[in-house]
Amino acid sequence: MRAAGRKLVQCHGCFDIVHPGHVRHLRWARAQGDALLVTITSDGGIDKGPGRPLIPHDLRAENLASLDMVDTVHIVHEPTAEGILRAVEPDIYVKGREYETNNDPRFAAERHAVQSAGGRVVFSSGDIVFSSSALIAALEGGRDTGVDQPTGALAQLMQSPGMAADELGAVLDRARGRRVLVIGEAVEEVYRVCQAPHLGAREPVMTLRPAGERRFDAGAAAVAANLAAMGAQPTLLTCPPSGPAGESFMTRMRAAGVRVETLSATQETQLVEHYLAGAQKLMTIDHAKPFASDAALGGEVVARVHELLPSLDTICIADQGLGLLGRATAQALNSALCDRSCVLTASAQARNASPLAIRGTDLLYVCEADLRRAVANPSGSLTSAAWSAMDASRATAAIVGLGPEGLLAYNRLPEVLDTGDGWPSRVSAQPVPSLSPIPLDTAGADSAILAASTIAMLGTSLGAIDSNSAPSIAAVFGVLAEAKAVSHPGFTTVDSNDLRAGLARLDSAHLVYRDPKPADARVAS
Repeated sequence: MRAAGRKLVQCHGCFDIVHPGHVRHLRWARAQGDALLVTITSDGGIDKGPGRPLIPHDLRAENLASLDMVDTVHIVHEPTAEGILRAVEPDIYVKGREYETNNDPRFAAERHAVQSAGGRVVFSSGDIVFSSSALIAALEGGRDTGVDQPTGALAQLMQSPGMAADELGAVLDRARGRRVLVIGEAVEEVYRVCQAPHLGAREPVMTLRPAGERRFDAGAAAVAANLAAMGAQPTLLTCPPSGPAGESFMTRMRAAGVRVETLSATQETQLVEHYLAGAQKLMTIDHAKPFASDAALGGEVVARVHELLPSLDTICIADQGLGLLGRATAQALNSALCDRSCVLTASAQARNASPLAIRGTDLLYVCEADLRRAVANPSGSLTSAAWSAMDASRATAAIVGLGPEGLLAYNRLPEVLDTGDGWPSRVSAQPVPSLSPIPLDTAGADSAILAASTIAMLGTSLGAIDSNSAPSIAAVFGVLAEAKAVSHPGFTTVDSNDLRAGLARLDSAHLVYRDPKPADARVAS
């Protein structure tokens, strides 16, 4: 590699439980060069207490080797990486941000080994910080029980004050029957199930033969339906389609327990088609057409909100980017809500919707890609991007969707924290891993997460719970709702029983590793 002018990157560690922090650390490291070597400490070199490591080094190496960003894994039989660093002489040695001010003589020797050979020691962003030791130590163990890693990490989080299953159940209870106004566009999504695709007889193009279809209410309508199923009393403020399509929509919403406040502007059905073969999506066609938002529509939205505001416990903005919440309407709405006393949550659930349009929210939910676009930070620190969005929108807290890695809850710190490494912190971050790393269909995930996190923020505001815990509670509710939503094709409504079942699962979670040889069994407790 050196002869070819290519750069080798090396990481070293125990990697007992490969968690989201490791994945991001390794992905970032691989981007710094042309190949990534990961070295791990063998079982004999680890001194972290009884039962450690939890996973033997050959299986830890196999786990890492299966990751696409890792090119080579090597097991080191010494307690530090100094020897292997002197042998390999990597161009770049990557450690976590927590090592930047570390005075441990072992790391100092590793740094000297790298730099004396002309290499560099760099530190990853540290956006997500997990500890394998903390995860394992916090989990109860048993020989006859076991759970997956995300469940275990969530079970650890639920050991925090105010996060016990019964306390989170009380959050659900307090939100029951409370009035929530959902503002946003309704979308209809059609799933057309097709026979197996084949090449056309005259041209070599994929040919689909639809065999059936299912229709779902999506967008703000799906958020409202989920809120109703979770126990709230939602009202949906939207522009429904005109004619028979609008009448059918109103009937479906009433059946779902949603009251609809219609605006005078009319529109065609906002339709999105998905073509599937079995459960596999082959193609999506978006027929949704944005409509022009003018001062009259903005004034009508604000007038309706003023009319309903005295009786509301929460307002939830679910912007689909189709014109209802255009710039003028968003500005007027911001002015109308500046003196509100109810909870306000918001999400921009489309690429052409701005997640920063609604100001002063108690919780902003946004996926990572949309967040980075909004603050023009395509590859920098995620924490920096989140703070930029929270600062620009004056949001109190934010939840960032990381896809299969889960959610990251950010909360403003009461004062700027000097971390001592030149990177002052203005927010705290709590990672909440996904319970569905391999989803069947993500179409309804955002609606379910927004509804569940809104329920959590509402229930938390009504109880004697530290407000600093609210974003983490909202993120826990979010991943529980997401797990149900992505387990079926189409839009699946998540109800309060689903959330309670998820809480019960986490409350009873255990973690155990059993070696195939009974005599060598390792148990973490």
